[in-house]
Amino acid sequence: MTRPITYSLRDGGRDSHDYYQSVAAFADSWFTVATRDLENIFLGFRGYRLAHHQTDRTDPEYAFELLALGVLLHEHADDISSLPNHIARLLNFLVRLQEHYPSIEDHLKRWRGQIAAWARDVESQTENRDDVDSLIKWLMANGDTTQADRFAQWQPYFHEIGSASTRHITACCVAIASDFIASSEIALGRYTPQ
Repeated sequence: MTRPITYSLRDGGRDSHDYYQSVAAFADSWFTVATRDLENIFLGFRGYRLAHHQTDRTDPEYAFELLALGVLLHEHADDISSLPNHIARLLNFLVRLQEHYPSIEDHLKRWRGQIAAWARDVESQTENRDDVDSLIKWLMANGDTTQADRFAQWQPYFHEIGSASTRHITACCVAIASDFIASSEIALGRYTPQ
């Protein structure tokens, strides 16, 4: 007999209302600080988007995008930097093939995993590539087209402001992600097992 696995929150027990209040308070607090710390980046990208007749976004949307960018760069830096262009194209092809032929999806996923693992073991020739370009290629190669498309919207702005400014922004993103990880552990760590 299969037993259902329930999610239990340590601080107040199952379905603890306190947990959700803590998450909301943490998110509100973090967005307030992030909005203040990232304001110049928001203003630059907002100005670019408006000058190019693109829809503006809210400050929390910008903050979340930059957080997501920082988390991905922080968590997958080795994978991103070790994926040569030809391997990225091959993995992207396998993702498209998988979408067209769902009957062989399991085989294609296994091949993608084996190719990606092999690529990590091969010495990288891509160290001088732009971090965001590399991230977008890596996301596409892994079938994460929605995220890749969203980050690709930043690329014309990054190209316009130049590589030094782009590196500064990506460093800020990684720093904000590290801060988010540490802050969330302090604010929410009591709810998760150590």
